[in-house]
Amino acid sequence: FSAGLFSPYSIVAVPGEGTVMSKEVFDRVATVSERILHETDCKVDPNSVVSPAFMRGKKISLLEAEGLLKMAETWPCTEREVPEWDESLCSIAKEYEYLFYQSVNEDKTAMIIEVTVPFFPFAKESQPFIDSVYDIIDEEAVKQHGKHGYSKLDSFTRDWTGLYFRNLDSGVSSTDNTELEFLFCGNEVGYDAIMRKVYGLFPLMTALTLGSVFLVLSLMLRSLFAPIRLALTLFLPLLAVYGAGVIIYQDGALESVASCFTKTGGFYWFIPILITSIVCGLALDYDVFLLTRIIEHRSSGYDIRASITKATCETGGTIASAGIIMTLAFGGMLFANQATMNLSGFILGLAVLLDTFVVNTLLVPALMSLGDRVAWYPVRMPMENLITLDSTEFVGMNGYSSLNGSIDEDTSSASGSQSQT
Repeated sequence: FSAGLFSPYSIVAVPGEGTVMSKEVFDRVATVSERILHETDCKVDPNSVVSPAFMRGKKISLLEAEGLLKMAETWPCTEREVPEWDESLCSIAKEYEYLFYQSVNEDKTAMIIEVTVPFFPFAKESQPFIDSVYDIIDEEAVKQHGKHGYSKLDSFTRDWTGLYFRNLDSGVSSTDNTELEFLFCGNEVGYDAIMRKVYGLFPLMTALTLGSVFLVLSLMLRSLFAPIRLALTLFLPLLAVYGAGVIIYQDGALESVASCFTKTGGFYWFIPILITSIVCGLALDYDVFLLTRIIEHRSSGYDIRASITKATCETGGTIASAGIIMTLAFGGMLFANQATMNLSGFILGLAVLLDTFVVNTLLVPALMSLGDRVAWYPVRMPMENLITLDSTEFVGMNGYSSLNGSIDEDTSSASGSQSQT
């Protein structure tokens, strides 16, 4: 049997006024049913799309429907033993009678089109199928009303038919009995509705989050340019981890290496929503820790290179330790059997490693060393009599000063030996 039987889709046809027992309703429902059968993956099985206006891959008119219902309730179809010459016809009539009363409510004000897809309803094929059904319904609305009456991004509501998108303003008066509204239902339709709504708000959420963070940083650091530099250090780990996630999980580059890197063919839709905010918080946390020390030393009379060197040496061990601890914590999610947990742990762990050992070690010092005179605006930093890396304070703190000190000592020793000779 088809995997779609696990959770069939339904399309509820609701006339604006009157009942479904009209020629116009039957014709439109039959047209939509036929298009879904022939224009989607359902075409592999003529019985995958059924409704009182469409059965066994064929349209059924109102006159034929009334005739089949009447036949199913009259002799000889009501007899226990149907005559052999009428057995086939009565079987069809009885089958249609059962379908009709399963698909039409008691008041005959709504009719259901049931769609059984040939794939698992929660598989990745479901979204293209849902898009196709929305397009078919929308195109039929255009033919009938001359405008797009059934938007994919309208508000969703919950009713006895399930969670679905419903057009709240089709552009046609509800007293017009030619209006026919289609309500697309099903478990995956509800998830798709929520996903579209969330992703529609995702850019606004990201903008508000980053805008608020950079505003707080500007006030805290009393600088207009420092948050801009931090933005550059934020985008690098985001782009890198999502790119690595696509290569490893979506394309399966490391599938043969370990079971935790099993190819998934894509991301679970909620991962970018959740991970982006967490990665932003982790990245900015370490960056701010380093940046505040740089500003502290710069305002104390060190030049920019000396400030960066001193701050990096002072905070490097703490940031590295914290980064390793966080990576180990997130890395535990790689041992989960669920692909979503694996992917989340991989992205979070890799983001922490990149921010700890690449961004804070290389990128932040490189960016902060540029434009020293305007970088701290409107705060004025000292520009004269600055402590540089040549100061004795930095002897042994960095490789450059240590190397210079060793060379000086070797030169002095050699000179002394020559003098004694």
